[in-house]
Amino acid sequence: MKFSPLSGKIALRLQVNPENVVFEIQDHGPGIAPLDIDKIFDKFSRNGSKDNGALKGSGLGLSIVKSIAERHHGKVWAVSTLGKGSTFFLQVPITQIARTEKEIAS
Repeated sequence: MKFSPLSGKIALRLQVNPENVVFEIQDHGPGIAPLDIDKIFDKFSRNGSKDNGALKGSGLGLSIVKSIAERHHGKVWAVSTLGKGSTFFLQVPITQIARTEKEIAS
């Protein structure tokens, strides 16, 4: 979303199936190069920042998302097309969500 144009649209979708919940976030930004897509969840990754000095960040955001997902036995990934945008996915098992809700209620 950071790299989307100000007038760009962001789509949020939620898929629920018997085993998982999948959150999907789609933008229409510049996209991510195929060689960089596997690096965007690494600590201090700043893909795209080299192209636009006005955008600031530590490069930790997606790494933190990945860490949280993995702690809940989930996963994150992205697909992207240069010049068209990216779609980010966060998948969490339903059983983990139910367990977390019980912990919060206690």
